[in-house]
Amino acid sequence: MRNFAEELAYWYFRLNGFFLIENYVLHRQGHEMPYNADIDLLGVRHKYSYEAVERRQFDPDPNLMRHFQPNKHIGILCEVKSGNATPANINLSKKERLLSAVERIGFFSRDKSDAIASDLVHKKTSAGTYHQVGKILLTKDGIQRDDFICLKLLDVEQFLIAHLQKNLREKAGGKLFFPAGLIQYLMWKVEEGLG
Repeated sequence: MRNFAEELAYWYFRLNGFFLIENYVLHRQGHEMPYNADIDLLGVRHKYSYEAVERRQFDPDPNLMRHFQPNKHIGILCEVKSGNATPANINLSKKERLLSAVERIGFFSRDKSDAIASDLVHKKTSAGTYHQVGKILLTKDGIQRDDFICLKLLDVEQFLIAHLQKNLREKAGGKLFFPAGLIQYLMWKVEEGLG
């Protein structure tokens, strides 16, 4: 089950055109990890993805997309921290974890995946000819690190509320079809003028 921060992250990336895998399990087999772990979200966004609501194209969040090249398919590896984030509890800079996730996304050959994962140990993004992968850290306080695309939970919530406000008429009628209480709650909040 997702916690509230993972729920916000899920809907943020969904409304930015990503198809997602939640809680991707990283098995120890063949890696240097002392125990199984997970990556909160893996996502893929194809370069021609967009969301159309009532024949209007909805633009993705420029704060996210400025880190990516528009002519490439995008993969994301996202770590979500709703509590205090410290260097010790941010694990998405370990090569074996990155390699497992990059291989699962499936953009690159094994050799190229290894090179991309090596790049991502110290960088926020790495690209091939047609694809780009980014490492995202979503935290409550928006800590900044050079090796991550850093997002703040409050900014993610504000993006979702702005999207719902802009598209309330179209979205509100289907709010109960959204399979998550948090997004339904945000729609209700916007409907009531509380967002």
